Amino acid sequence: MGGANVLVIRHPDGGFRRLIAGPKGFQTADGSAEAQTEFRNGRAFVTIDNATYSLPDTRQP
Repeated sequence: MGGANVLVIRHPDGGFRRLIAGPKGFQTADGSAEAQTEFRNGRAFVTIDNATYSLPDTRQP
C-alpha cells in the first residue's frame, strides 16, 4: 500500500476488513463499500455497509 497505515480488522466468523488510515478518516483497502468516518470523543467510528467499528482517532493534533 505504498507506506500507508493499513489496519486489518478480523471478524469472529473469519471475515476481515482492511482499512487505510488517512488525515480525514479511514477508507477501505479491500474493494468493499465506501467507509464513512465520524470522530467523537477521541474515537473514530467507521461505518461500512451495516457494520460500525470504534477505533482510536489517528489524526495528528
